[in-house]
Amino acid sequence: MNVTLAPSYKYLLLALLPSMHVISVWVSPSRACPGTTVNVTITVQPDYFDIGNYDVRIYGRSNYSGPWTFITAKTGWTNPLGGAFTISAQVTIPSGVSNYTIGAKDYSEENNTEPTASVTIIPPIITLGSASASPLSGQAPLRVTFSYTGGSNISDVEWDFGDGSTGRGMNVSHTYTRRGGYNVYATAIGTCGERGRSTYAGYISVLDTNCYNPSGADGSYTCSGTTRLRCDAGTWVVYERDSPQCGYVPPVQNCQNPYGAPGSYNCQGTTRVQCNNGVWTPIEYNSTQCGYVPPVQGCTNPTGTTGQTRCEGTTKLRCNGTTWVVEQQNSPDCGYVPPGSTGCTNPTGVEGATRCSGTTLMKCQNGTWIAQEYNSAQCGYVPPPGGCTNPTGNNGEVYCDGYTLKKCQNGTWIAQEYNSATCGYGPTPTGCTNPTGYAGDTYCDGTTLKRCNGTSWVVKETNSVSCGYAGSTGGSNTLLYVGAGLAAAIGIGYLIKTRRESKGE
Repeated sequence: MNVTLAPSYKYLLLALLPSMHVISVWVSPSRACPGTTVNVTITVQPDYFDIGNYDVRIYGRSNYSGPWTFITAKTGWTNPLGGAFTISAQVTIPSGVSNYTIGAKDYSEENNTEPTASVTIIPPIITLGSASASPLSGQAPLRVTFSYTGGSNISDVEWDFGDGSTGRGMNVSHTYTRRGGYNVYATAIGTCGERGRSTYAGYISVLDTNCYNPSGADGSYTCSGTTRLRCDAGTWVVYERDSPQCGYVPPVQNCQNPYGAPGSYNCQGTTRVQCNNGVWTPIEYNSTQCGYVPPVQGCTNPTGTTGQTRCEGTTKLRCNGTTWVVEQQNSPDCGYVPPGSTGCTNPTGVEGATRCSGTTLMKCQNGTWIAQEYNSAQCGYVPPPGGCTNPTGNNGEVYCDGYTLKKCQNGTWIAQEYNSATCGYGPTPTGCTNPTGYAGDTYCDGTTLKRCNGTSWVVKETNSVSCGYAGSTGGSNTLLYVGAGLAAAIGIGYLIKTRRESKGE
């Protein structure tokens, strides 16, 4: 038999059934990283007639507007007379979200679209700071300290030192052992493991106390031809031209202790001397070419302190504070010998002596001053860049154009070595050495052009015009033509002989 209840009795029956509802949800910690687990505390309030059996459902949704997703259910029994009670659970925050909301409700609650209470989980967001380095330059081995300051939610910093090495920490140090330049970057790492944009820390310039090609420590010496070089702060500088220690053999007429040909130069301490008829004669006291380092206040070009003297030709000059002034013309202190059968006058000088006329270097020859070198650096001429002439240079002299070493040959500057260590170029681990360079670079070994194949120098072109080769009037081409003529003559003779034999002649 079917029984139908009146509406008023139906609602009374529902009121008497046991029921409970969630009144609050708490999450700890309130800030967490995606992928971590948080603790959830749920407060449940049973109705007066509830017998104590509960079934609480926990939900979550991402980025505020996402759909609610069921996570887990908590069931159990409680004393109906104990009033409100709490339930504990753990929830893992999903990855790839910027915020996450957790809520809960009893299954008997009519509202099935939202939990009764919620809290938002916000992961930390990194903000960048600044990176610095000190010192930025010095000689190897160079120890540099790096620091990262400012920013927020940063748990660690990763450093790229530019030489293949890395480091971790807010404050770190690194030692550079190789000469070169290095760019350093710092990458901040957030508390949730996220990586920020790389920050530039600075350019580290590492010098070396040794000289390259050939190598040597500060103060050591080497030879370039018959020129003796000295290592000065990682660079080879001219110490003595026509040096007997570098195999120089002087002509019969020479200066003793040390040897030198007429017109050649040498250093006696910081005094520059010139070979004059077999006698070394002072031409400049406190010469920078002889390693003299002047005080802050003094005369320049060449340098000297107040009261010091030097020679310009046979003219004796004195430093009056900041300027060289004439103290005595035709001075015996400057090698002046009264004119004779071979003396030069106005000003006077002995055979082989030199002097400056403006920027022209003059030499006494057979009683007459003749121009030996126009635009001479010895007479204070400062040349513009480029060219072997104007400024002038003697065959065999070299100079640096950037990292390129150029050599004066027949009045023209030609490239002798690209990326030259002599010009301060520092090699790379994968480049060619002696001379150094990157893959693809070329340099001249005499008149042979060589190319770097990645790790070693190989011949690219012999008798290269790029290396100053001027060709020849005979040689291999002449032999080629003669050989071709002989071959042609032999071939024609053979054809004539064969034809005669076929005719029976």
